[in-house]
Amino acid sequence: MTPAFKSLVDQMPSLLEQLNACELNSIYPRKAFPKCPGIYALYEGRKAVYVGRSKNIWQRIGNHIGGRPEQSSFAFKLARDLMDRPATYKKEGSRKDLMEDKTFKLAFESSVDRVRSMHGRYVEIESEKLQHIFELYAALSLNTQYNQFGTS
Repeated sequence: MTPAFKSLVDQMPSLLEQLNACELNSIYPRKAFPKCPGIYALYEGRKAVYVGRSKNIWQRIGNHIGGRPEQSSFAFKLARDLMDRPATYKKEGSRKDLMEDKTFKLAFESSVDRVRSMHGRYVEIESEKLQHIFELYAALSLNTQYNQFGTS
């Protein structure tokens, strides 16, 4: 392990403590979230279900709760899971295609409402490298249900 990488890894437990110490706030409205870069965790009840990273946490939370299919990616993922519709790069099954399906559209709208009912915590992190590593570390440590680090 290189010294630079070890330096980042050594910060993981402290960052997780900071995240867990952050007050759990409603994400709708998002007034408790800062306009800064970092990592956020979304919770249903006391259970973390998703960890994300952003250059602007406040804006990203706004995207999650905004209800636009192209921006509310977590709600869209929840709807895909609910309807058993895996992600694809083909026209059939694309966001646009799915939003033309009335049943899927209702599932998406329901998922947006579900996300809006969630709470969140965050930790400010300027370094993009540190954000990348901590996102994975936090998702694994919190055993989040909806983080998947695969590619299509």
